[in-house]
Amino acid sequence: MNRFIPQRLAGRVGIILLVSLVAGTAANLVSPNRIAWIHDWSTYVVDKAEEKGIRVVDIEQTRAIVETGSHFIFDARPLSDYSAGCIPGAFSLPLENLDVDFEQYALVLTPDQAILVYCTGIECDESLILGNHFITNGFTNVVLFAGGYTEWSQAESGESP
Repeated sequence: MNRFIPQRLAGRVGIILLVSLVAGTAANLVSPNRIAWIHDWSTYVVDKAEEKGIRVVDIEQTRAIVETGSHFIFDARPLSDYSAGCIPGAFSLPLENLDVDFEQYALVLTPDQAILVYCTGIECDESLILGNHFITNGFTNVVLFAGGYTEWSQAESGESP
């Protein structure tokens, strides 16, 4: 009799998994914020930034921003990554501490202050989330460097991306 308990349990687990799959698929199909089944992730951040009205800048524009000091630059990567290397003049504003740290920075920024956000690279969406957070909180001049620290460090070392 004990041999049949695992078979019954396996059958129930299978039913639960099937119901979960169907429910999850149905929820995704009707959700206004669908998870894409198939997407070119190399353009995801740029596409979403443009949808949200965040201007995307390239490496040359980012270099000009760094050289002129025209923008506050925020690194959305974890503090350990920021500590290992960052774009010159960047402030660390990782997502895991965003609620607390954002308020401190917001005290010294004006709504029209020029802000650049970045993270690891083209497929990293932390900068998109951070840029959107600035916009949601009333900031109007936010740009995103989608190439992130990976492209920056490759360009500075002379490597091709």
